[in-house]
Amino acid sequence: TAAPGLPPSYIQAFTDIEVSSDIGPSCAAVTRRQSVVVADVAASNEWADFAAIALPLNIRAAWTVPIFSLAGKPLGTVASFYREAHDPHPRDNLLGEVVTGTASVIIERKQAEEALLNADRLKNEFLAMLAHELRNPLAPIRNAVQLLRLTEGNGEAVQSAAEMMERQVGQMVRLVDDLLDVSRISRGKIELRRGRIELASSVNHAVEAARPNCESMKHELMVTLPPRPIYLNADPTRLAQVVGNLLNNAYKFTDRGGHIGLTVEREGEQAVIRVRDNGVGIAAEQLPRIFEIFTQIDTSLERSVSGLGIGLTLVKNLVELHGGTVEVRSSGLGQGSEFTVRLPILVEVTKPQPTEQPANKRTPATGRPPGPGDSIDRNPKTGGS
Repeated sequence: TAAPGLPPSYIQAFTDIEVSSDIGPSCAAVTRRQSVVVADVAASNEWADFAAIALPLNIRAAWTVPIFSLAGKPLGTVASFYREAHDPHPRDNLLGEVVTGTASVIIERKQAEEALLNADRLKNEFLAMLAHELRNPLAPIRNAVQLLRLTEGNGEAVQSAAEMMERQVGQMVRLVDDLLDVSRISRGKIELRRGRIELASSVNHAVEAARPNCESMKHELMVTLPPRPIYLNADPTRLAQVVGNLLNNAYKFTDRGGHIGLTVEREGEQAVIRVRDNGVGIAAEQLPRIFEIFTQIDTSLERSVSGLGIGLTLVKNLVELHGGTVEVRSSGLGQGSEFTVRLPILVEVTKPQPTEQPANKRTPATGRPPGPGDSIDRNPKTGGS
């Protein structure tokens, strides 16, 4: 908000009216998508709450013009004030068009600049995280290699080192796979192998993969499946990936001994998957960005959980490729979170089966099914029924 030539008290008072009222003077312009002209502030019912502020400042007439982006998105308003009551002159209309057009360009340019700066910041944070996440498995792998050199054929030590190396390599493979998936999706190269599947099957695969992590943190994982099968036209592997990423997200951001709930149910023509936890929760200002790529609740390299901040981005993209939606709710930090996935179910239309005529109901002369006017021979000696 800026008001050249007017005191700061005007800006604060005007803002208070806009926020507290159902619709203020500037909001009216955006709502109507047209200018709001007040030829006499003292006689305007629409500006009754504003008159006590405007008249002492010698504002007798006002004209509010909405600012829209090239795509039609509302960006704000420009208000012109006059010391005398009067209707806008044609040159005022022209001035309004020039000012709002210029303001639109400036606002969108500033928004684009801020978006680029934010993207650059996220990129730098991501590169630091990537180096950190890839380095973590390398240290134990190097230690295992040195241990193998010193074991001199100790079978138990070799087995232990091999298992540890396998776990760490698996972690690196998952990181690389996630990166490749994000790259494929961004380039439109990912392909779904869709078919008729039962939802519970993919959910169970994801649960079994996530259960060891939950057990290592002493989490209680409660899974509730529907009493009747739910069928989808989906890629079972990608669907299991969606559920698995949500479970892993819950496991990472829930303190030891926490509770994680997974429920699957049908609501109308949709399958609904909910993953709840009583973990760290999500701040209100982070909720709109939680599905953006590289977004992390904790961006410090000393954080207690691993990951690159792309798991939830993959969830959103894969769900949307299946024609579904995903949303998140949280009451705030320390209040846990809930992710809800909605997917269209596979509606099967049962076609009525044609009534078959008994094979022996045929006329001896034609060998075709009997029709109107045909008689049926019911003499058993002639093969009739």
